[in-house]
Amino acid sequence: SQTKGFLGNAGADMFQNLSCSLKVNGADRQNVTVIRKKGHEFTTEAQKTFERLSFLKASSGVYRTMVFAAEGTTLTDVHRFCQDECTQNTCCDGFILNQNVLSGGTIMCGLLSYPDMLLCSEADWDVSGLAKANRICGAGVTYNKLQKQSQNLNQLFVTLYLILSRPVDAVKETFVALDSSAVVVDSERDIPSLHYWIFKHQFSAQEAQLWCLKRCEEEELCHLADVRDESSVYFTCALYPDTQVCGAYDKPLRQACSPVLPQQPHTAHTKKGEFLTPATPHLTHQEEFRECERRCDEDPCCRGIGYVRDTQSPGSDVLCLTLNSFGIQTCGEGERTTWRVQDCTPSKVETGVYPLGWYEKPGVCKRPRISRYRVTPKWHPIPYGLLVKSSWRLLDASSTLVDPSVSTFDIIHISKDIAEDLDRTRDWCLSGEKHLHRVPESSLAVNLPQLRTTHVPWQEGFKPLLGLSCLCPSSAALTSVFIPAHGTLQGSAVTTLLGSDRKTVRQFLGVPYARPPIRALRFVPPQPAEWSGTWIATVTRPSCLQPGAVESSASSEDCLYLNIFVPSGIVRSTAVLVFFHNPSGAASDDTASLLDGSYLAAVGNIVVVTVNTRVAAFGFLSTGSTALPGNAGFQDQVAALKWVQENIEAFGGDPRLVTVGAERSGGDVASLHLTSPSSRGLFDRMLLMGGSVFSPASVLSVSKAQGQAEALARELGCPPSSDPEQLGSCLRAAPAQDLNAAQTKLLSVSGPLQAWGPVVDGVSVQGKPSMALMNAGFHRADLLLGSSAEDGLISRAKRIKNFEELQGRADSKTAFYEALSNSLGGDEANAFVKAAATWFYSMQHSPSPAGYNLFSQALNSATRDLFIVCPTIKMANFWAANTRSNVFMYYLPEDTAQTSADLSVPLDVHYAFGLPHSPLTYDLFTNTERRLSLQMMTYMANFIKSGNPNQAHRVSRVAFSEAALPPWHAFQSHPEGDSYMEVEPGLSNHRGLRRPQCSFWADYVPSLTASTGGDAWCWHHNAEPGLEPDRTSMERPENSCAATLPIQPARA
Repeated sequence: SQTKGFLGNAGADMFQNLSCSLKVNGADRQNVTVIRKKGHEFTTEAQKTFERLSFLKASSGVYRTMVFAAEGTTLTDVHRFCQDECTQNTCCDGFILNQNVLSGGTIMCGLLSYPDMLLCSEADWDVSGLAKANRICGAGVTYNKLQKQSQNLNQLFVTLYLILSRPVDAVKETFVALDSSAVVVDSERDIPSLHYWIFKHQFSAQEAQLWCLKRCEEEELCHLADVRDESSVYFTCALYPDTQVCGAYDKPLRQACSPVLPQQPHTAHTKKGEFLTPATPHLTHQEEFRECERRCDEDPCCRGIGYVRDTQSPGSDVLCLTLNSFGIQTCGEGERTTWRVQDCTPSKVETGVYPLGWYEKPGVCKRPRISRYRVTPKWHPIPYGLLVKSSWRLLDASSTLVDPSVSTFDIIHISKDIAEDLDRTRDWCLSGEKHLHRVPESSLAVNLPQLRTTHVPWQEGFKPLLGLSCLCPSSAALTSVFIPAHGTLQGSAVTTLLGSDRKTVRQFLGVPYARPPIRALRFVPPQPAEWSGTWIATVTRPSCLQPGAVESSASSEDCLYLNIFVPSGIVRSTAVLVFFHNPSGAASDDTASLLDGSYLAAVGNIVVVTVNTRVAAFGFLSTGSTALPGNAGFQDQVAALKWVQENIEAFGGDPRLVTVGAERSGGDVASLHLTSPSSRGLFDRMLLMGGSVFSPASVLSVSKAQGQAEALARELGCPPSSDPEQLGSCLRAAPAQDLNAAQTKLLSVSGPLQAWGPVVDGVSVQGKPSMALMNAGFHRADLLLGSSAEDGLISRAKRIKNFEELQGRADSKTAFYEALSNSLGGDEANAFVKAAATWFYSMQHSPSPAGYNLFSQALNSATRDLFIVCPTIKMANFWAANTRSNVFMYYLPEDTAQTSADLSVPLDVHYAFGLPHSPLTYDLFTNTERRLSLQMMTYMANFIKSGNPNQAHRVSRVAFSEAALPPWHAFQSHPEGDSYMEVEPGLSNHRGLRRPQCSFWADYVPSLTASTGGDAWCWHHNAEPGLEPDRTSMERPENSCAATLPIQPARA
């Protein structure tokens, strides 16, 4: 439908829908996947060719404006429509494309004719602040990530296109025709390529060639374009990356380089100046060296560069080679030994004078430069002849002597990327006597941890032992990191094992991010850490005291530490997960526990940071005054996030790619970062596992917090006082274990709505989160959240119950269940709501043990829905409806949760962190569960990197690189319920999680509360145990109730 007028422009054309269709060849429609590149334009002489400019505005020239509703089209379709409209009009010189959030989201196209002035180039911004303030493109602008995001809220995309003035065939100037005889054809080689069909009824052979060359010019990695005429219907445009092979390294370097293709080319062209770029004879580091280095940096496959001069080639040009492997390196200049296995006679290729030699890409290896070699690297060869393994036997390490004075040996370095097959590497090493020069009759081959082969001749006086050590190859990991203003962190390196795969992970454990919150610092916001020199970060530190714990080596009030897990081989700054977790074990457990992030870091190639923060009364006790303001635990999280922003780059992490994660009640606290001003700019994604900002227990009012503080003071014997200073002094003077025992006792007889938690203080927590979200006071971030059937308030309070039983208070269990049951009635303990929930979840029970067990299960299900599952779904719904961020939800069903393992960490957290692969818990899980854990780690790592669990990068050069994982559907509104992933072996998508139960809490209970006005429901108190109330005769005694009960909902 088309209407006139938009935002005061009466001449604008408004369209509600626009859809462009693509024609593809393929009979099997179900198995065809079509990927369309955004903003693609044809560039032939028969059509106008548009160039995207860096300008964003035009002062005049728009003669027609077309507006499209964003919900009815895409930016790609509007781009193509706008381009076609301009192509058909001889007066059109270009167009402006604009996507914004106005009127619910629109995409605008403005056709241009003779624009007299273009404004605001992308580079035309005064970042120095020296220009006058009346500049139209902004004066005194300094980069600020948050302000930039705020500026982009209304305008999502804007750019200007004008018709190119240069002829289309100018693209030929950047290509050179390729002689087909110079191509090496290898049909067995799998070469990546892109293929396009150009239909003959629309394009001539010349136009097809120009289009293909232009497409190759636009592709960063394209080096060769071949136009093939094999069909009567279309030409085929084939694009290839650089596949040139310049002969073996044992042959003259001047041999011509030949591209390798899977078939003979028809009409092929290559880009000019793409390989073996010549440099001047007087090479300087400031000029040509940096140019060569830049080329390697831009090539994701480049591992290093080499400068060589072939002394037999005409002239004396220095050549720059980019290397995708270091192959096998021999004859190192730094190893002046008296005996060589390899032939190290001088080469005709000069590499030994600075700056000649080989250089490794920074990040691939921490050394900025590798040793120079006289014999150039080559690919891993196949062993010569048949290896007779019987002539070798394994030598026990205890049978060897270490003598640094030994000089009769030779070392061969083997690049890791060609030595992944350790058996093949070993066989090549042992077969060295068959093809290496001057090998003695008796020699010893040793496979060292540095992935190198050492040949040693038999020494007189020693028994001739021949063998091979079984040390696993791994590079020495850097285990020390300097922290500015403090000193050096000394960590350790461990090897993670997942099946047959091994990877080294650096661990930095027990790193302080704040001063110990003890004595006068109890209940106080975190203070900067104070340490200098060297901090030994090789042992775990105690977790924070929490209800039900005893102070031991495993938990303490001195607990503000974090743990960092860094995988080896990080090429560049990688994404970071900051996960808030306080380890918990049995009340009498004295062993320190650790949520090991090594497996997730190794699988995902990300940096994982786990953080301890204060909880319960230690973290959130408040009187609503400046003496005890509360929210210290939340501020601990902020302090840890700031520490990560300041220091994570030293570990290889990217502070711009930080995901905040937390589990259970810690997730309720962490979700508040989405609405807190103090968290702005500290993260860009969030992972919530069993927590939500919509949980009824997420925040407390000041009055309730005051009541909790007074109750704790009475339990500890503090004298009654209305002075917060005196109350705080008494609570700070109490021993930590006494205070923890007192809060545990109080929580054992109170429900979750009386637990200590964040308080609305007007600073960190400025108001109820639900109100902040409704008022759009939130930080937009990609969101992955979920819950588990094995999670629940009863299981969360297990330590509290066990602690009370150890204290001899057996009746506390009954009091706990009664308080938990009362919480179903909400803050006001509405008896009508409690009774309705009792009926809905079938919590009536007989006084037998079996009946009590059924009651416990039903109560756990009811509180899980009220406090965990339904708030999670509500948050996903809100985030999907009110932000443009990605939203993904999971649920671990009851079948998956029924494991024999007695776990202190939730099962979904186990899977996400790869703990089923840990030696400590390996035997508690099956192979199927370990495979499920590996899949969940991949999902989580992808989300942490890109905001999407289905792909590791926002724009991936390799399409469907994660195709082994089942697709995880995004959370989107649907009449049958919103989609979510079930964490079970099939990893299937479902809709409508707990719809009846969540409808009960979201729809029925508010109506019931409003209609009853908080009065008691009479029949419930007289109902006999084990008997179900009669819904058809719910009559209340005369004058005993002031309100009638609404119609009952259908039972779950």
